[in-house]
Amino acid sequence: MIPLNLSEKYAAAHGIPPEEVEGAILSKCLPTPWGLVIRMLGVHRRPESLRPDRILVRQCLLARGVRDVRLEVEGFHYRDMANVPSWRRLLGLRVSGARLIELAHSHFGR
Repeated sequence: MIPLNLSEKYAAAHGIPPEEVEGAILSKCLPTPWGLVIRMLGVHRRPESLRPDRILVRQCLLARGVRDVRLEVEGFHYRDMANVPSWRRLLGLRVSGARLIELAHSHFGR
């Protein structure tokens, strides 16, 4: 049997439709003040917003274990962090890799 990926596990655990998982994880993994603002404004529902972060979340949603999520996060920090505008990096308005890994731990187990 093929193990479920993070997207399937998250949707099942939270009782949300699969098409809403990406936005939910995106807003959940942003640092505290920004995650709240993003949710209030509905930015996490717009597919064109926060593009580099959204790509990282999409890759992590396909993961079938914590190791896969960790590899995606590490790869993002080495390859794609330059695609996040510097003003967003300075303000901390970007997805937290640590939060993504913790989310994976909570859904895949330790």
